[in-house]
Amino acid sequence: MKWLRATAVTLVLVIGFGSVFFYVIAAGLVNAQPQTQPFDGWVAALQMRDETGPEQVVLSVRPAGTDVAGDRPFLEYSLLICGSQPFHGVLLLGGQARLDQPLLTSSPDQAAAKFVELESGSLTGSQEKIDLGSVQIAEVNIAPATPCVSELGSKDFVGSGYSVSGRVRAPIQRPATYMGLETGRHSQVWPRVGGLPGVADAHRGFFEGDGPLRGSWLIPRRLSSKVTVGPLLPRAVVDVAVPPLSNASSIAWDQTSPIAATVRITNVDAMAGRQDLLAVAGIALGLGGSLLASMLFEVVKTRFGVAVPSPATGSVPGQERLPRAAVSGLPNSARSPRWGVFAALLGSLLIIRELCRRFGKR
Repeated sequence: MKWLRATAVTLVLVIGFGSVFFYVIAAGLVNAQPQTQPFDGWVAALQMRDETGPEQVVLSVRPAGTDVAGDRPFLEYSLLICGSQPFHGVLLLGGQARLDQPLLTSSPDQAAAKFVELESGSLTGSQEKIDLGSVQIAEVNIAPATPCVSELGSKDFVGSGYSVSGRVRAPIQRPATYMGLETGRHSQVWPRVGGLPGVADAHRGFFEGDGPLRGSWLIPRRLSSKVTVGPLLPRAVVDVAVPPLSNASSIAWDQTSPIAATVRITNVDAMAGRQDLLAVAGIALGLGGSLLASMLFEVVKTRFGVAVPSPATGSVPGQERLPRAAVSGLPNSARSPRWGVFAALLGSLLIIRELCRRFGKR
């Protein structure tokens, strides 16, 4: 019957090309990687040039909330000191590291800080002008209230100073997606901490500024830069971290030079589900491809005739073919794609069985 033939052909085409699309989606979900372009923002501290400065200065960045998901997460920047010398300087937030509605807090016995924002700030180095772009400036004066009890860079650092928190102006966490679907991987790209834009990490010279930055400045010589995220979530693993992590179970960096931290994380359970989906898609692709190839062979055989054994030898080398009229006279079972319906049903049952087997293990 013509309607059954048309239905079978349509079903074969849908299953065949659908299996290809299904496999492409599944493979994309397994292989897609999150973006790791550098964060377009920075956090730095400068102290007055003519001062000795405290024994230790720590500039740190951490989440102000439970995580850093979302387009504009809450961050907290802290500038802390220890030792017998005061700190007179500025905390600078540039580019996308600037905060909306910043909340400035201080340790006990510290004077209130002044917070301003410039549309275009600049400093003059030893040889050229340094364009800071849009920058927020916290003018801080930290009195020596806490003695140093550990070495610079120690996890046990205790100090006093200032913290400022608010919504950062760009995402920190970037999920890997494929055609709008999340893959189970994400990256975290943090602002550069401890250095000025366009200034070498090892720079130890002086800077001159105007306006709110009027004066002569330098980067604290005993500065430690930190990014502290916290322990890894259960069933999460770190694929790669730059700089390398000192502890694989916790996401944190601490070094005495400027740091631009990046980490890529995979959710093991989510990725296992995507890999199961890819295995099922591979089975579907094999079945769908077989159906398409069989239908194509059937079309070619019907259109151009079929090879039959030679009457004299009973072999095929002569490649004698039946004319189209003879082919049209063959039984329906020899030329109808009715087999497509049964193959499709069989393939569907195999896929359902594979899904039940894989997901039943969980």
